[in-house]
Amino acid sequence: MDRAAEPMYDLFTGHPDLTPYTALPNQIPLDYGLRSTAAHAVPQRYQGIARQWQAWSAIQRTGGAKPQLDQVNPAQLNRVDWYQATDWTRPYPGDQRILAPNEVPGRDTPPQELGGE
Repeated sequence: MDRAAEPMYDLFTGHPDLTPYTALPNQIPLDYGLRSTAAHAVPQRYQGIARQWQAWSAIQRTGGAKPQLDQVNPAQLNRVDWYQATDWTRPYPGDQRILAPNEVPGRDTPPQELGGE
């Protein structure tokens, strides 16, 4: 995929900018969507699917001292983030309904081969 990328020559300079700056802490946790979902926030009809997503999230290697975010299937991660962000009220764009983790297209493809979604 890198061969199709636009060259980035114009983004760099030969003269460093050493102006001091203040780094801001991350505002969105890197494991957003991978932690437990409050049962009361999930509509009754989706609570079974939400529990499946909780189980899926629990086995992802995204926390601890050595998180491996690139090991998470992006098609699944995008959906669990979407479902939580929309309070489990809307299917992921392009899907007809809210899917369980084992129903997501591309779920068996290694994350490195998907290249994001």
